[in-house]
Amino acid sequence: GLAANQVGIDAQVAVVNVKEPIVLINPEIVSKEEEVRYYEGCLSFPKKGCHTKRYKTIEVKVDNIESNMTFGAGDTDTDLLESVCVQHEIDHLNGKLFIDYLSRLKRTSIEKKFIKMSKRRS
Repeated sequence: GLAANQVGIDAQVAVVNVKEPIVLINPEIVSKEEEVRYYEGCLSFPKKGCHTKRYKTIEVKVDNIESNMTFGAGDTDTDLLESVCVQHEIDHLNGKLFIDYLSRLKRTSIEKKFIKMSKRRS
């Protein structure tokens, strides 16, 4: 997935392509069910993933279709992945990163590794 603000575009638009390409315009999570822990990463923190709390099933209101969209309602790993990806991209649009869900200690550890890795590249 990719959120517009990740590529410098000031718009509430995200795309996700797990089972099929989906465009989300002004997405808003209106309901969520069954909290799960899911290992996820982010292009903003290459090679630095961790377990976060997400929801198995979410309902999302978007401006680009007539009705709300539901993600994660099926029982496959792909359904769950799609739900987590949508939540992740909506977080980006709201200025939140997956590391914001971590304890202060874990977050600081990832941030330090990322800073160290960035210095090696320059």
